[in-house]
Amino acid sequence: MNMTPKQSGYILLQKPKGISSFYAMKTAQKKLQTLWGEKIKMGHAGTLDPLAQGLLLCAINEGTKLLSELITDDKKYTATIFLGKNSSTDDSEGDLEDIENPRSDIPTLLEIENVLKKFVGDIVQIPPSYSALKINGKRACDRVRNGETVVMKSRNVHIFSITLVSYHFPLLTIQCHVSSGTYIRSLSKDIGAYLRTGAYLTDLIRTEIGAFSLENAVSAENIKTSDTTPFQPQHFSFPFFQISHEQYIDLCSGKSFCPTQIPEEVKDPLFLVGKSDKTVLGLARMHHNEIYPKKMMQLMW
Repeated sequence: MNMTPKQSGYILLQKPKGISSFYAMKTAQKKLQTLWGEKIKMGHAGTLDPLAQGLLLCAINEGTKLLSELITDDKKYTATIFLGKNSSTDDSEGDLEDIENPRSDIPTLLEIENVLKKFVGDIVQIPPSYSALKINGKRACDRVRNGETVVMKSRNVHIFSITLVSYHFPLLTIQCHVSSGTYIRSLSKDIGAYLRTGAYLTDLIRTEIGAFSLENAVSAENIKTSDTTPFQPQHFSFPFFQISHEQYIDLCSGKSFCPTQIPEEVKDPLFLVGKSDKTVLGLARMHHNEIYPKKMMQLMW
């Protein structure tokens, strides 16, 4: 059986400001192809706006098969917000706008803290019209740029926590832990509405995606072969079941096998299979006491 090279798994990329997530990924892909002397496949989870920087989770080669199965539901950000005006794009790239009936005083630190508490928990949010969300198959931002009137639908999101980092009017910096689908630009705008100052996002750093942290990320220019890491069970929400090399070969060939005994973890509809060192090799399912392949990465054992 032909197995792909060992260079499969994931890499944590430091995306800089000013470029798209796709461009950042393609830059890393070219660097790795130069290092390995071969073409590679790459995909990423969770797009960052060009204005934003920070953690970009990229899967490599066979690792792309499990990209959609990773735990990416919650994310952490450090955000800097400008109080005093609104923006047409809810960030510093848009046209700045004065608000109607602005307050004459400056919000106090205590007021800031009390307003931030209002956003912790389940909230309803309206995504920015300048976003990549698709409306009838076309991105909302493209429709707006074409002069169309776009009405964004509200969505339910969850804010796990908001921590005040610093406040020196007009700049407010916060750390927030949010559910997938939360727009920090919208959160910034809503904070400004509560404070009656207006607000827009000036800087955004994504620091965590699920169990993945920016602390372990590398810039595209400094990528080394050793920065590619195999997936581990903690990166998924599925139970883990250890298999032998022979069983792995069967699953990669599309065959099933009967385990000598059925452990508790394989009673779930889907579960991870992997090696004794906890390296994940794929996703499998149980049917009539036999284990069948669901999504297998074909790797060198």
